[in-house]
Amino acid sequence: MLKSLLRSALGNAGSRIQSTQTWATIRRIVDDVAEQRIVIHDRELTSAAAHAPDVEGAWVRAQDGSLQIDIDVDQGAHLSWSLVPCDIKFAPRGPKEVVWRVIPADLARDRHVVAVAAAVGNAIARALWAWAAPSDAQSAQAIVEREGTDLLRVDLRTTPVIRNAEGRVRMAAEIIDVAAIDARNGSLLLKLKLPPFFPQ
Repeated sequence: MLKSLLRSALGNAGSRIQSTQTWATIRRIVDDVAEQRIVIHDRELTSAAAHAPDVEGAWVRAQDGSLQIDIDVDQGAHLSWSLVPCDIKFAPRGPKEVVWRVIPADLARDRHVVAVAAAVGNAIARALWAWAAPSDAQSAQAIVEREGTDLLRVDLRTTPVIRNAEGRVRMAAEIIDVAAIDARNGSLLLKLKLPPFFPQ
C-alpha cells in the first residue's frame, strides 16, 4: 500500500521532470522508502555543502558516526568541523527535525557552519521527499536554530521540498517517520519506521 502511494506521487510529479537522471534518482528513492531506509552518499552531501552561501569549495565525509566537513569560504578562509547526529524528531503533522552537535563547539555560531547544516538539511529533505521537488533546487535554506553551546536544530519543514509539497505528496511525506540516523562508511543512513497500519 505504501509503495503504491509513493508511486502515485511519483507519477504526478513525472510530467514535470525533464531530467532522465533526476527521474532515475526519484525511482530509486521510492524503492528505498519502501525498504525502510534512505542512503545519502558523500558526493550528495558534498554537493549540498558546496551550494551553501559564500562556500567556494566543500568536502564532506560520513564516517565513525559523524559528518566530517571541510570548506573553503570567501576571502580564502578554511573551516573544518564535524556534525554528529544527536537527536531526531519526526511526527505526523508535527516536527521534522534533526539536531546536530558541532565539534569543536566554538564553531557552532559560525555563519558558514550554520549555513552548511541548513544545506545538509536540504539534502536530507530531498532524499526523503524528492518527488515533491523535481527541480532539485538547492538555493533556499532550511531554518536552523542554535541550542546551548554546541547544538544546531534543523527544521526540515522549512526546506523547499516540504514547503512546496501538495496533496498526496504531502500525505506520503507525513507518514514517513525517521527512526534513526547514522553516518558510516561514506554514507548518511536514514532508518525509516512506517506506521503500524502499513505492512512491513
